[in-house]
Amino acid sequence: MQGTKETEHYTVITVELSDTPEASKELCYGIHKSISNKIDHYKFWNDGVIETRLKTQRGHLTILGVYAPTEGRDELNEEFHETLQKILYKVNKNDYIMLIGDMNARFGDNRVANIVGTNGEGTLNNSGRKLIDFCTFNNLKIMNTFFKRKEIHKFTGETRGHKSIIDYFITYVKTSKVIQDFRVYRSNEIDSDHYYYLQK
Repeated sequence: MQGTKETEHYTVITVELSDTPEASKELCYGIHKSISNKIDHYKFWNDGVIETRLKTQRGHLTILGVYAPTEGRDELNEEFHETLQKILYKVNKNDYIMLIGDMNARFGDNRVANIVGTNGEGTLNNSGRKLIDFCTFNNLKIMNTFFKRKEIHKFTGETRGHKSIIDYFITYVKTSKVIQDFRVYRSNEIDSDHYYYLQK
């Protein structure tokens, strides 16, 4: 199942995930209604990647909403990154890029120049290493890690009392200068064990 749904403040683009061990899991993200009329198109590449292209005052913005396989599913993770790379190649090179969503990757808190900042968490996993390699190859910057926040505004989800950062906002290094802030919020507009995060 894929399509859009409306909440009070957002147009939510959503697709039901078929290849997850969890039941009734969705990949979705919201476009604020103040700019939803700027949507040029949206496209479902598969049930793990949604593309939305918007026209902005600065030019076109392409958002890739993603859901990566969970840690330990090595073959699926490899396929996911290969597919994501092919999609990224097809995006208009003049567009601003936002790569957002549940990457199931944990980066630790060790800085990688221009890629990972020092405001992450203490855990590093294999998916995190793979995503760092992907970002390094594509000159992408993981913006969550460059803004210092209290824990309540940093951790993107909580399962069975365990907090983690596995949802990310990633953009090209050259366009990261226009990003002023990143912050996690609590909201009940969408039923999820992940929290909203907003960037400006």
